[in-house]
Order: sequence, then structure tokens, then C-alpha cells
Amino acid sequence: MQLAMITKSILPQTKVMTDIQIEFIDCRNMLRECENMLRNNETLFNLETNEIMIDSRIYERECLLAKHRYLISRIRELNKTGG
Repeated sequence: MQLAMITKSILPQTKVMTDIQIEFIDCRNMLRECENMLRNNETLFNLETNEIMIDSRIYERECLLAKHRYLISRIRELNKTGG
């Protein structure tokens, strides 16, 4: 009996996360990944010499920027609802 009481006082209480909190963390992680991809895209763009590949890097950047804008807006929305 006393061991159970001691164990409960030593071990941290487990916190159950809501779906909103989980989505908030997921979006935040995806945002970091997207920002890394944008940096990588910029590096590759600066090294590119082939005209077709330069265009490809520009379109890729536009896609990543659209994803970045979405994730920022979603994170703000989740933050308002308690993420």
C-alpha cells in the first residue's frame, strides 16, 4: 500500500493531450520541416545552371510557400482554440 502511494508521488502525472493539441504539435513540426525545405530549395536554386531546373526550383518554392502560409494560418487557428 505504501509503495503505491510513494510511486504515485514520485512518478509524474501523465497528461492526456487533446486532438487539438496533437494537431498543433504536428503542424508546428510540419512548419519546421517546410522551412528546412525552403532553405534547401534556395540553396539548390542558387547552384542551378540548367534553365529548366531553375524553373522547377521556382515552382517548387511557390508550392512550399503556399504550404507554409497554410501551416501558419492553421497554427494560429489552433492556438486560438487552445492548442
